[in-house]
Amino acid sequence: MTPGEIVALAMRLIANHHQEQTLNSLWLSSQLKLSPDNIERAFIQCRGRSCSTSIKTYRLSRLFEAITTQPELPLARQLTHCGFSTNADVGNAFKTEFGIDLGQFLRVSQQAAEDRLFRRSHPGRHSLIVNE
Repeated sequence: MTPGEIVALAMRLIANHHQEQTLNSLWLSSQLKLSPDNIERAFIQCRGRSCSTSIKTYRLSRLFEAITTQPELPLARQLTHCGFSTNADVGNAFKTEFGIDLGQFLRVSQQAAEDRLFRRSHPGRHSLIVNE
């Protein structure tokens, strides 16, 4: 199997199992019947990052999407749904990956959802004018 094929198969598994706390390079190696070293080399060669970093990045992307589409859900629930056990290191990783503080992103997403709801409830332009 080529490194590209290994990474493609591993990424499919990551996509299908990202919510599971047991997902890591050892779990992937058992599923793919390859050594953890082979998987690690394939990720480094094809993606320029480790397998564990790729898993974390995938989970962070799912968290970004979850907050964007359903900002009203509790953050703890979204974290768990995306495969994070706690938010201890998620905030720093989120900021590193996306350049915005996780709490700030959540607030902005909640405000945007409220604004979209208001706009649907008040479709006319006159509803957006503030009279002083």
